[in-house]
Amino acid sequence: MKALGVGLLLILSFCLGMITVQPKIIEFFISINWSKQSVANIAAIMAAIGTFSAVIVALKQSHEAKTEAEKNRQEATNASKEQINLYNNVLVSPPDMTNFFIGLTLTNIGQVPVQLQNLSCCFDTASTHMLVTNEMMENWSAKLPYILPPGAKVTFTINHMVLMNFARYAVQFGNGDPSNIRFSVSTNLETFYSEINKSIAEKVKILIQHKKEYIDAQIVNSQRAQEEYDSNKDDGAWLTLFKNT
Repeated sequence: MKALGVGLLLILSFCLGMITVQPKIIEFFISINWSKQSVANIAAIMAAIGTFSAVIVALKQSHEAKTEAEKNRQEATNASKEQINLYNNVLVSPPDMTNFFIGLTLTNIGQVPVQLQNLSCCFDTASTHMLVTNEMMENWSAKLPYILPPGAKVTFTINHMVLMNFARYAVQFGNGDPSNIRFSVSTNLETFYSEINKSIAEKVKILIQHKKEYIDAQIVNSQRAQEEYDSNKDDGAWLTLFKNT
């Protein structure tokens, strides 16, 4: 029974992290009369404590292993994920500082190259996007498609004449309010958004006020042209052509 006491002491010491056990403590446990019923009960309690402590240690180690595995998985996912910081602003050109451009700046904050495919503007409530083409950008601006390496930054400079397109888009799809327009940049795998700059939105609002009749006429004409196109379109023409070839 004395051996049992020593064994229980060693188990308890290991589970509780007591690496160094004093000799006097060992002598004390050896001197106990383990044949007594009360001592036997204490030994059983100590054995249960040792078992419980071992279970706690095992559970803790299992939790730490799962946490470490999840951390490694997340790091691996982030390492292969496209990540872009996107914002837009107003650019002015010296010396008069009045001619302005719309600057859309993208920074690759991820660890993989990003291939930028297209640029558009959209409302959350509209399924129709307004495409911003390379023809709307300045000659010295970056053009799409564009490969952005990790840590690199690029600015697409859009001519201010595109504001008329913004105004028409806002009237036709956003109830005349351009404040909720968002720039949208699409890559091979992801789409990134940036709320339109307040200064740009204010300029579009002024344009809508001064050119409302002109914009409304453009919308009516485009709708008529679309209706005429749809009425003359033969969706089965391609099948007839296929059968005759």
